[in-house]
Amino acid sequence: MITIGLEYRFLRDTTGRVWAKTQCDEAFWRKYTEVLGNINIVARIREVSEKPEDYLRSDGPGIDFKGIRDYHGPASFLRYIFPVIGDIVSYTKDSSLLILRTPGLIENVMYLVARARHIPFAVEVVGDPQEVFANNGAGGRVAPLYELFFTSMQRWMCRDAEVVSYVTGETLQKKYPNSAGREHAVSDVYLPDEAFLPEPRHFKKLPSPLSMVMVGSLEVPYKGVDVALRALSKIKNYVNATLTIVGDGVLRLELEAMAHSLGLQQQVRFLGALPAGEAVRKELRQADLFLMPSRTEGMPRALLEAMALGLPALASRVGGIPEVLGEDYLFTSEQPDELAALLMLLTPEKLGKMSSENLQTARKYHLSNTTRAHREFLREVKALMAENK
Repeated sequence: MITIGLEYRFLRDTTGRVWAKTQCDEAFWRKYTEVLGNINIVARIREVSEKPEDYLRSDGPGIDFKGIRDYHGPASFLRYIFPVIGDIVSYTKDSSLLILRTPGLIENVMYLVARARHIPFAVEVVGDPQEVFANNGAGGRVAPLYELFFTSMQRWMCRDAEVVSYVTGETLQKKYPNSAGREHAVSDVYLPDEAFLPEPRHFKKLPSPLSMVMVGSLEVPYKGVDVALRALSKIKNYVNATLTIVGDGVLRLELEAMAHSLGLQQQVRFLGALPAGEAVRKELRQADLFLMPSRTEGMPRALLEAMALGLPALASRVGGIPEVLGEDYLFTSEQPDELAALLMLLTPEKLGKMSSENLQTARKYHLSNTTRAHREFLREVKALMAENK
């Protein structure tokens, strides 16, 4: 049996069905079962009376969820560390191989268990913990300690793994190499045919208002919505622009108050969470420019979905973003002045050029290409499992 660990929070209703808010639905896990057979998934699970409207079914044939206590952040994790470790030890005792989707606390514990019990393991790197804690995204006053711990754990995990996949083409590989050189570039972005615009957009003049859009969770400050708001406040007297924010979370009220304090209440719209897929694509089609002022990213799905619809984009220079956007369209994280300057320099010609380049780049992440790369990684995992029987 293969056991997969990830830092994600699922919901389980009274009938035992498991639900996910984003791409970790049954179709996502089916990519694993089609190659590996039955799998166990170790993650946080919160019990609910009924699932919210925008959640997707996650469980299915061959997919068995093993719930960990629903802690919130490292401090909460430490309060429940012994029952969490006990659960992980129990859930992995019959595993022939582990897959760790890092970064995350659960994966760190599973790595230590694997080393102690000599269980072979593979790693899927989907983000960079150094950026999470270094760029004011999380951790508060103890962020430097968290950064050191999580970065070191991910470096050791990747070094010792049997095989590693990375959501980037080269960025994360350089920071977290595998000692055996068994590395795969495997984006976790899967863009189907309907996600693409047939041809680039054309701009005869600069749109007025310039309709900008962001997509991301407001549960944590990683997406840099505050940076976008500050940038918009700097150009509001020079550029007629609006900003729609798709996403929800505990930070929404704080960000709405910030928009009001900056005098942007007429220019900023908080739309809330939308179901993945067509509902989000509808907002992207209506926009003129996509913004991603993130403090950390792996290979951002929202950005590539926007690019697949020919949407021009400006983004921060973090994670795998520089692999898909040219340097002329990037700015430094935490620097609203740089974003504001890029917005002031937009022209119809530049928007048209961005649209064409983005659509061409996004085609590399078509479902057929990313699925093929993921299958190659999983086949190597399966071969390793056979060797260790």
